[in-house]
Amino acid sequence: EKLPTLKAEILCDHGEHAHVHETDDPHWWHSVDCWRRAARQVRDELVRIDPDHAAGYRANARQVRAELLDLRAWPPRTRPSPISATSTGGGCWQCRD
Repeated sequence: EKLPTLKAEILCDHGEHAHVHETDDPHWWHSVDCWRRAARQVRDELVRIDPDHAAGYRANARQVRAELLDLRAWPPRTRPSPISATSTGGGCWQCRD
């Protein structure tokens, strides 16, 4: 069974103009916010397939999401977001965090 994918915004800059596309992002791990969303999705799926252990899945997801929120605050943003390593080859993947 396939797990759900995360939607991503892709910033494409064609020199004269820039625009954003929404699509499935195979490189979503570049974003702490996406990791937080993934933890929520994994929690929900585990609760669905193994409801007897739902309390543990929920507690673990809360802990992971709290740790990721702390990580989100470090390091402070002092410059524009970097372009990811996969920004070549037709993709315009920009890290949002």
